[in-house]
Amino acid sequence: MQQTDKSCDWLKQLLDLMGYPTQVKAIPAPIVDPNSTDINVWLEIDRSNLNDLQIQMLLGRDGSNLDAIQSLANLYLNLGKESEGDRHFYTIELNGYRAEQQARLKSLAESAASQVRQTHQDCQIKHLSPAERRIVHMLLKECPDLETFSEGVEPHRYLIVRALQT
Repeated sequence: MQQTDKSCDWLKQLLDLMGYPTQVKAIPAPIVDPNSTDINVWLEIDRSNLNDLQIQMLLGRDGSNLDAIQSLANLYLNLGKESEGDRHFYTIELNGYRAEQQARLKSLAESAASQVRQTHQDCQIKHLSPAERRIVHMLLKECPDLETFSEGVEPHRYLIVRALQT
C-alpha cells in the first residue's frame, strides 16, 4: 500500500473514531519547496457528509483542532522514518481552510519582504505556528536578496525577515 493510501486510511479511521464519518483523499500540495527532500502530502477531508457544526468542531478556534490533527498525523505517520528523504510532511485540509491560510501567509510574506526592502530593517513576524513559519520560509526562499530564520522558544518563537548584505 502506498504511503498516501495509508495516510488517507489512517485519517479516515481517526475521524470515524471521533464520530465524523467521512472520506479523505490526497490532493496536490499548492506550495512546494523545490529544495526540500520532504514529501508534501495534502489530505483533504470531504465535507459533504459533515454539517456546519461538525466542520467548525473539526477546525476549532483559529484552526487549532485541525492543527492538532495535523500534528498527530505528522508524528504518527512518520514513526520509524529516520532519514530525511523518507519523511512526509502532512497538511490536513478542510473546507478550504488551509488554502485560505496559505493565501494569507503569502500576502504576509510579500508585505514583510516589501517592508524590509524599503526600510532595510529586520521584520519580525510573531504569532505563527511552526507550520506557518515553514510556509513563510518556503515562500521567501525564492527571494535572493532576503534571508529568513526563526528565533525564540516555543510558544514564543518568531520569524525574522532580513535583507542580505550586498
